Amino acid sequence: MLDINVKITNFKKRIEGEINHSYLHKYLNPPKIDEDKLLLLYTIFEEIEIGEKELEHYVLTTMLIQLALDTHDQVSTSPTSTSEDLLKNQLTVLAGDYFSGLYYYFLAQEGDIPMIRSLAEATKEVNEHKIKVYQCDITQIDTLLESIEKIESLLISQVTQYFQLSKWEDFISKFLLLKRLLHERELYTREGVSPVIDAFHNVLQSQFKLTSESFEREEIKNKFDLYIYDVKTSLLQLVSKNFKCNQTLEVRINQLLNCQPQLSMKKIVEEGS
Repeated sequence: MLDINVKITNFKKRIEGEINHSYLHKYLNPPKIDEDKLLLLYTIFEEIEIGEKELEHYVLTTMLIQLALDTHDQVSTSPTSTSEDLLKNQLTVLAGDYFSGLYYYFLAQEGDIPMIRSLAEATKEVNEHKIKVYQCDITQIDTLLESIEKIESLLISQVTQYFQLSKWEDFISKFLLLKRLLHERELYTREGVSPVIDAFHNVLQSQFKLTSESFEREEIKNKFDLYIYDVKTSLLQLVSKNFKCNQTLEVRINQLLNCQPQLSMKKIVEEGS
């Protein structure tokens, strides 16, 4: 039996082959395939008796619709100043539609109408949560985090529900939420901008009825870190309760838990006061 890391590497290559389109590749960077989501899908399928071909079918279709969603996120909402920018935007939309079309094609080949319906429902809900976040249509931090969690985990959670593997849902939600929050923190630190932290800042302003200049950048990041710590704590609690998984996922969990920020109890008390 192939090691799960080898399986993921091989399957990533297969996805890259399926989505390769010479015209799109000429103008756009190849889409990034989320290896953590591949790992999660392979891990949950270890729980059930399913043939390798069928497993690959479900992993491929789920990752294709994920790529479609991720690609549409890259469409710029800024006014296009050049014909090159306009072309890139149009091709990005086209690429997302192309990946979505591949997803329907592969599921339809198998006559898998229930799974099409299930993932279509999840896709609709993901897009609804994205609109809330990116239009800053949220007034509570908990609601914001819930939307981010849904955006990241709904597709895979729908697969777990479809195969009656609901015991994985809480773990998958917290794992992917933590990963996204850490990514947004790193983006904010490196580039000074993050859609999620911008939404987080807007909620803080709304709650405290403050102006846009009321929080310094470091203060915003420190407050954001407190919520990262909360998610880390939730994930740690989940994996401490007779949680069993393969070694590859175990290593990845530890990597996320050990990422910055590492918050001390003293810092938590200071920020909470």
